[in-house]
Amino acid sequence: MDMSLFCQNNLLYTQESLPRYRPGEYHLVTLGDTFKNGRYRVYHKLVGAVFLPTVWLADDKELLLILSDFSHGGPNGVHQCLVFEMLGPSVDRVLADYCEGHDKLCPETVLRMSTQLLKALKFIHSTGMCHGVDGAPLQNGLPTQLVKAAEWVEWVDEDDEEIRLLDVGESFLQGEEPKVLAQPGTLRVPETIFTDRFDYRVDLWRAGCMIYPFVFTTYPFWYLGEDEVLVFQMIRLVESLPAKWQPQWNSMQMRSSHDLTMEKGE
Repeated sequence: MDMSLFCQNNLLYTQESLPRYRPGEYHLVTLGDTFKNGRYRVYHKLVGAVFLPTVWLADDKELLLILSDFSHGGPNGVHQCLVFEMLGPSVDRVLADYCEGHDKLCPETVLRMSTQLLKALKFIHSTGMCHGVDGAPLQNGLPTQLVKAAEWVEWVDEDDEEIRLLDVGESFLQGEEPKVLAQPGTLRVPETIFTDRFDYRVDLWRAGCMIYPFVFTTYPFWYLGEDEVLVFQMIRLVESLPAKWQPQWNSMQMRSSHDLTMEKGE
């Protein structure tokens, strides 16, 4: 499908990836659609990210706070739909609000959130799971509208809030690691840059990258598509690379158009 037929909009880059609306992947969903014989009606979208499953907000007309699942057929195949409990804003949204207000989470909240995150990862790993670029032309199974995810701009801070670990669409079984791991740039793992092998420990690096903003309300690294710049930031913040990666790093520095020279004392 020719993307030039669509008006340019930032939603094309901040929401789910349109190429994934194809047989075997995303199902076409429009606000107001109903599922399971009218039991669930779509009201909004809660998650719409490039590498993550799309999560839509619907109400359960018969039962409250019930977890359910069902299969739904569409032009892109049969989809397994999951009904979750209603949750609040994402951690990213909370941290962004704190950062904009020049405020920080209190130490007790940081400790509680970090503990809950690590416990959630420990549970996933105990089950044998890991919480884990398509350039093909777009096919015709596209939605009639691209919806911006809910932003929770007026959420209320409460002392007893808890976090949930969501979006396991890229998860994989331990020992059955995929060849390519879809991951946000700011959470990229060094093993996926320097080697073609990784395991469940990628989750530990990502957990550290999340605990950092719990404390400082900003991520430890920024990523604009250049691996060498990301690695440079990692070295400055953490430590020198393992010796076996050093030759590759030297080559990356030589090819880069950026000044990646460490200052004395770094």
